[in-house]
Amino acid sequence: MDNETFVGEIATPVQNINYEKLRSAVKAIGFGYAFLYLNLNLGRVNLLPNWVGYVLIQEACDDIGEQEPSIVLLKPLAALLAGYEGVLWLCKLLDVSLSIPAVEVVISVASLYFHYQLMTNLGDLADHLHLEERDRLYSTRIWQAALTTLLGVPVLKNLCVQTGLLVATFIVLVRVVVGIIYLEGSLRECAQQSKLP
Repeated sequence: MDNETFVGEIATPVQNINYEKLRSAVKAIGFGYAFLYLNLNLGRVNLLPNWVGYVLIQEACDDIGEQEPSIVLLKPLAALLAGYEGVLWLCKLLDVSLSIPAVEVVISVASLYFHYQLMTNLGDLADHLHLEERDRLYSTRIWQAALTTLLGVPVLKNLCVQTGLLVATFIVLVRVVVGIIYLEGSLRECAQQSKLP
């Protein structure tokens, strides 16, 4: 069987694909996003640092890359973003102020591209495996890109706009989490079906 076929709404798994490895990688990306979107501060220390999120995503790229090779191209960018976030985390820990506008612009553009492409790659993976989550992931990338762009606009500082951005951030977080949970669930189903005789 070269391509997947659908039986009702459940895809029949393609043989010779390690769905369990893909599921674990998608789950790691989900945990990565938890570190990126959530803050748990203890004094000056964020116990859920962003750099850990990028490291988790970077490590997951290899396993997904076996089915979706272009995702491996995000690894150097994930390392760059992890390094930058690590420096910011250390500066905050040491109570040192660091602000280099040119670097911040480059990182903002890199982050925008990274998240857009990551959601594209996950959508492409779902498409390649004929899973329903494709469209959800493709639309999530647009929501993420729009939010990242808005958060980078320095003039949006009044209370009403910031409240709106907080709500928008929550909505995007939910969309990302739901998309990843559904993709992980579909891969789990495929892994279970592939073990059946």
